[in-house]
Formats: sequence, C-alpha cells, structure tokens
Amino acid sequence: MKLADIIQEGLIPSELQNALLNQKLPEIYVNEDEIICNGDIKGKITIAAATNKLRHKETKKHWSRYVWNNFLHPSVASNVWKLIQGVYIDDDIMVSKGYELASRCCVCEKAQDSMQHLLWECTASIEIWEWISGVFKFKVPKSFEDVWKCAKHKSSLIQEIWITASCVILKEIWFQKNKEYFEEIKPNTQGIKIRVQKYVQEGGIRMKGYKWNQEYDDNIISFFNLGQRASKYQCIKACYWNPPTAGYILFCCDGSSFGNPGTTGFGIVIRDEFCKVIGTLCGGIGVATNYITENYAVVCAAELAMEWGLTKIVIRSDSKAVLQDFEGGKIPWFLKSRWRKAKSKVSIIRLDHCFREINFLDRYCG
Repeated sequence: MKLADIIQEGLIPSELQNALLNQKLPEIYVNEDEIICNGDIKGKITIAAATNKLRHKETKKHWSRYVWNNFLHPSVASNVWKLIQGVYIDDDIMVSKGYELASRCCVCEKAQDSMQHLLWECTASIEIWEWISGVFKFKVPKSFEDVWKCAKHKSSLIQEIWITASCVILKEIWFQKNKEYFEEIKPNTQGIKIRVQKYVQEGGIRMKGYKWNQEYDDNIISFFNLGQRASKYQCIKACYWNPPTAGYILFCCDGSSFGNPGTTGFGIVIRDEFCKVIGTLCGGIGVATNYITENYAVVCAAELAMEWGLTKIVIRSDSKAVLQDFEGGKIPWFLKSRWRKAKSKVSIIRLDHCFREINFLDRYCG
C-alpha cells in the first residue's frame, strides 16, 4: 500500500490521526545533529551499506582462498576444510574430554595418536611429503601454513597443481587412518602417490592458470601428464619519469599498508620544474586499507600546497582508481571538506597517473 492510497484530497483519515497521536514520536532537540549512518566510504546511503553496518562479521580466514577454488574438487576441499576447522575426533580430543585411554598411532604404531602427528610427523606422511616436495623442489611442509606458502613465488598454474596435490595428500592420509580403523586395511604410501597423480591429472581440466616459459614448469606439467598448457604473453613496456611543466610544482604521492587493512603510511616528494627536491612529507594514519592511504596522500599534498601558497601543482600517483575518484568527485566522505578547502586555495590542480616502477622515492618515504 502506498501513502497516496491513504491520504485522500490532502487529508489524513481520522483513524490514522488517532493512531499517530497515541504513538510516542521522538522529540526534537536543539542540540547538534548526530550521525546515525554514514553509508559507504564515499557517503552514499545504500541497502548494501546499511546491511554491511548491521551484519555480524566473522574473522576472515586467510586459508579459504586456497581451499575454495574452482580447480579443486568439492569433495577434496570439504575434507580439507574439516581438517583445518578441527571437525574430527582423535585421541587428543578424547583425552581432553576426560576419557582415559592408551593412545597409539594406528599407521606408524610408534607415537601417540593426534591429527598433528598423523598429517605431519608420522613416518608414512613424512615419506609422502618428501616425495611431493622432491617433485616440486620445495621444502617439506610441517603445517598448513607451510603448504599455502610453498608455491607463493611460482606461476599460477604451478600454484594450482601444488594446492591440488597437497589437499589430496591431506585427505588421503586422513582416510588411510579411517581405513585402518574400520576396514583393517594397512597403509599403502605407494597407493596414495598413485591417487595423487590421478587426482591432479583429472583435475587438470579445471585448472585455468598460466605457466611460465621455464623448464621447471614444463617438468611439473609432464610429471602429472597435464598436456599442453598456455603461457601468458609478457611484454616489456618502457616507462619514463617526466618533470613537471614550467611553472608547476610536482607532488609525487604514494601510500602503502602492511596487510589490507593493516598498518599504513604515506609519502610525498615535492619537486620543482628543474627536478630539484624542495620538500618531503611522510606520515601514518594507523590501521586502514591501502585505498584510504592513497586518498590521504593526495589530500595531504593539496593541503601542503595550500600552506605553501602554491597556485599551480601536479599531483602524481600510481593509483589510477584514486585519481579517477578524485576527478569524478567520488572522494571518501571524511576527506571531502579537506579536499574542497585545499582545492579552493590552489588555482590549478592537475592529477597525473604514473607507473609504480617510477614512483619509488615517495614509496620509500611511505
């Protein structure tokens, strides 16, 4: 029902008037206004922004981007998720709940049973991890964190192959224990190795990453029999540092954060038309995102130009998204007043984008 259906000929029905009189409406005070909701970072009130303010946010799991991927089969990913989240029972958990029992690993029969021992310390698991690490020429992992970091500096295709092989190994080692318990089938490391190769080969159709033109990548692809794989074309682009136009002062800005969000800092290097450094500025804003830090760097550059009484400046940054937002007036709401004030005092402000590779001095300051 719409409001136009209730109000007829500009009059509110008597029944609705009585209902409104009986309601306790908020009183109007003469004090200053209080912000109840400021919307998103750019000040827009949207349903998405309101929902984001009200919803309960769980701690972000950094490992989820490794496990929940299109290239990893859901059955493997779900079992690895259970291992990481602790959705299992072992002797350690039973003892912690007050049960008294004689514990022994059913695979190696040498140490106390626990998932930590089974996955990383058992003789069978060590043999398998040494085998797969030898194939990839990685250091033998000792934890989930080691697994995620091993292929960090490799091509996207090698990362997908490594994550797939590692997750299959974790699943197979866990299932090997269950087979020993419930089916009395002895551990078979050779069988696990064969199944790992089979899983990776069959999962190759879901892997969309690119390889590097290196012998290392070709050897891994050949070992798992993944066939022909595309390599991403890479080209070398020339980039130059250009001085500002005559009569302009150049502000090179950059911001960085350790984590996103994380501890942040920004740096500004000021040069004249003869490329001479005439000033620097650096600072920190605590914990924030890299985007916010880049915005602060641009605003602080304009404010510094205002304090120095400059009339023609060039603000150069390697963040194209930030410069586009400033040109379109889509500035974070808490910086709008500062930007407008600085902009009103400086006659000409030119925004210039550059490559990150030539924005190194201000990055060092940040």
